[in-house]
Amino acid sequence: MKKYVIILCGLPGTGKSTWVKEFLKNDYIIPDAPDVEVVETVVLSGDKHIEKYASKVGISYNEAFHLYQKESRLLMNLELFNAIKERKHIIWDNTNLSKKIREKRMASIPNSYGKLIIYFPYKSIEDLHEQQIRYRSDKVIDMQVLRDMEETLEIPTGDNVTIKG
Repeated sequence: MKKYVIILCGLPGTGKSTWVKEFLKNDYIIPDAPDVEVVETVVLSGDKHIEKYASKVGISYNEAFHLYQKESRLLMNLELFNAIKERKHIIWDNTNLSKKIREKRMASIPNSYGKLIIYFPYKSIEDLHEQQIRYRSDKVIDMQVLRDMEETLEIPTGDNVTIKG
């Protein structure tokens, strides 16, 4: 059975992690692969490791982000290695804003995998920031950081791209 990697792309707060939870909870089918079993899926997420670390040491996500970002990347790389070795589906739940980053991540996946990108659009930076304050007060990203991230965003295009919303 063919395995897939899905690389999510979008600014913080656009719904990437929420989509992953729904995808896994509802046993969605990966496009063009009706025989895919979701239980074989590994989710790569730096936030997952940062949030776990923050909880463990009793600090906020924002504090933990600066302290644990490098370690979270190392843990994701280890998870990636193991997922490929065990031939599991992979969902890469990060911002993946630049074409260069997405290409680098795609290149790290064997050619035997199907490769998809899902882009999560947004109305405005102000709306994203407001949603973070309203729904994720523990994880509010500074407005200037969001603006800087928006400047690096290269909206993905191509046959393997789906746009949510």
